[in-house]
Amino acid sequence: MEATQRFETFTTEDVCGYRHQLLSQQETFFKKLISEYEAGLKELRRLAKEEKNGPLKNNRIVHTHAVIYGGARLLQHVFPNFDDALWNKFVNRLVKLAIDRQMSVREDTVLVQLFLETVEWFKEQGTTHNHSKNEHFIAVNLNEFINACHKSQLPYFDDIQQLRRELKNSNFYKFLEANKPTHSALVFEKSLNVGVLRI
Repeated sequence: MEATQRFETFTTEDVCGYRHQLLSQQETFFKKLISEYEAGLKELRRLAKEEKNGPLKNNRIVHTHAVIYGGARLLQHVFPNFDDALWNKFVNRLVKLAIDRQMSVREDTVLVQLFLETVEWFKEQGTTHNHSKNEHFIAVNLNEFINACHKSQLPYFDDIQQLRRELKNSNFYKFLEANKPTHSALVFEKSLNVGVLRI
């Protein structure tokens, strides 16, 4: 109520140009976000080592929660009540959420975890092998994927049949279908048989 009453006392001059002021700070905002994101990577890993089920080893989970860390840090400039005490509570909660997420991933077999982490690694390198046109799905041709692992000197999966069997029981991402004919998002006018998981 107090904020509403204060807002009602503002003149047009006080509030006009808000969008311009916001967008003109976009470059500064993103530089600050990247800086805080990088700080979050270090801080989350450091704090997780002290937790019972730490440390954080899953890079995908660390990076995702570091983005949240960075965005939340910027909110401190917007909300005066977001003080250091509240910030510390938030970070501790964020670390626990990240660890809980990692624990859920561990329910998958080592082979499935390795597969998912390798898919994510390729994506980070800008050489994704996900043929899905829908961001909510992973569609990978396993033969193509394994060849790419070999060329990149990554741990590659010599038993493709075992990988197929274990992917069908994936917990982190739900397995939907094997050998599904799919129009590739990576190769123009080409259809491939892929295994599909829902993110």
